[in-house]
Amino acid sequence: MTLEQLKKDESALVQALRVAGADVKGRVVRCPFCDDHRPSAGIYASESGWAYKCHKCGFQGSVIDVQAKAEGKTPSEVITSIVGRSVKHEPGLKVYPTLEALQSTLSNLKSVFKYDNPRTGKPDLVVFRIEDGDGKRFLQARPEAGGFVLQKPKGMQPLYNRARVEKADRVVVVEGEKCVHALHYFGIVATTSPGGCKAAKYADWSLLDGKRIVLWPDADDGGKLYADDVQNVLRKSSLYRINPAALGLKDGDDVVDHILRLEEQAKSRDQIQAVLLAILDAAEPIQPEGKVHNYLERCRNGQLRVIPLPWPLLDRLTRAMRPGTITLLCAGPGATKSFMLLQAIQHWYANGEQVAALLLEDSAEYHTVRMLAQRSDEPGIIDPNWNAENPELSRQIEQENADFIREITPLIHTSTEPMTLQQVGDWVESVAKDGAKIICIDPITAAMQDGFRKFDDESRFVARANKISVQYDTSLLILLHPAKNASVESVDELAGSASFGRFTHTVIKLIAHDDKESAITTPCGTDNVKHNRSIAIRKARNGPGVGKLLAFNLEHNLTLKEYGLIEKEKKGKK
Repeated sequence: MTLEQLKKDESALVQALRVAGADVKGRVVRCPFCDDHRPSAGIYASESGWAYKCHKCGFQGSVIDVQAKAEGKTPSEVITSIVGRSVKHEPGLKVYPTLEALQSTLSNLKSVFKYDNPRTGKPDLVVFRIEDGDGKRFLQARPEAGGFVLQKPKGMQPLYNRARVEKADRVVVVEGEKCVHALHYFGIVATTSPGGCKAAKYADWSLLDGKRIVLWPDADDGGKLYADDVQNVLRKSSLYRINPAALGLKDGDDVVDHILRLEEQAKSRDQIQAVLLAILDAAEPIQPEGKVHNYLERCRNGQLRVIPLPWPLLDRLTRAMRPGTITLLCAGPGATKSFMLLQAIQHWYANGEQVAALLLEDSAEYHTVRMLAQRSDEPGIIDPNWNAENPELSRQIEQENADFIREITPLIHTSTEPMTLQQVGDWVESVAKDGAKIICIDPITAAMQDGFRKFDDESRFVARANKISVQYDTSLLILLHPAKNASVESVDELAGSASFGRFTHTVIKLIAHDDKESAITTPCGTDNVKHNRSIAIRKARNGPGVGKLLAFNLEHNLTLKEYGLIEKEKKGKK
């Protein structure tokens, strides 16, 4: 590189400033030559090339002046050393007059990747991909003495695709030039560094300062190593990272493999582009501030929202169906907690929510008929004798709800064999991957096989369920029984291990009792109501309702009606 070319290379000036100890962010610089606690210097274009100036100490000059001051030399000494290097090359290193002349000497040349300098339009580095009987290998060449030598550039290595990277706000970092080109076809700006998965730390990544960076690692140990190294270098940038396993990539797969699978599914270019952009948008932020911004932005645009319960006051006090959380509904035998669940499932179905339910007691038909009783206002339909005595009315209810039966039945999952907690966890993960935003299990205690399970099976299940709910932005509603001889006055008295109460977010107890009269709070003051059910909120990490008691009533059609917050119970027993 000539002196004129060096002065017109902005990256050379940036590199010289960094070597001198400067903090460079874009073209704003904290001066390394004075006590500059806040950035007082900058990089700007001049007639002779790129220049540097500090407004605090007054130092200014070209890359030559910066290097001279940093090394304690005169500009003439620096120029002499540069000119000397530019005309000399290592003994025995052949100089090819043109890139084409060099390429003609290479056998089995598969691809050529030029690392063009955006200022000069000429390559600072050329990478050759060779494929032969021994597999693939890569060679590097650099400009030297008016031609090219088969050797990598000295110093920090350049990034690929710099002209597009400079203009982009979001850049995807991948491993390999082929992946860069694959994404570019779909209008996505990407870059990589030369030298393979272990060489990221030898590249000059300063071009990415101030940009939103998405790391897309290959699905292998090398890919993880490369992404980790880039992440460490760019730790002050706005960083996001894609998990290849979450995309179903197999060991060794990369971006190109993922795109090929999408093409095998007969997807169009626009469809594939939409899929790729969705993957980038869903990338997880790495820094805490990025994670907070990502969370709030997803709330603001409606991606994350609390799905309402069919009981407004209970919903407001618990915000139970918040994405990424687990709610427990506990009740003893005969408290009609399953009817409460079925009523909620119908509510979510009617509002177009994506719900899946694993009902471990009885068949899907059994539960669907119970929902018909709630919808039709005719509880008799759950009684075989009533259907025999009222065949015409029974057929009418079935016909009027034909669409509901057809659409709701696939949402109800049952098992003819006892399931383990591991199998229940597998099912939860499967329906979450399929897009379910509310996942219900009734009752989880059916999968707790006393005497056959390991001590920590339940803890592992709760930990796994929490991880799934966060990863897929879903809410879990789990029904279980109280421990034997327990009143469920605290979250530690639930059936199973303490993990169910301690590591979930909401615990609700449904209490069945004879009719009682309670004073409840209403918008108009206090009112007295008779009710046969109460709901106690034992835990509410998402809302303000912990310790509250609500009046409910089981109606004749087997639905639960919410009355209000109980101020005082007038008479009767819980």
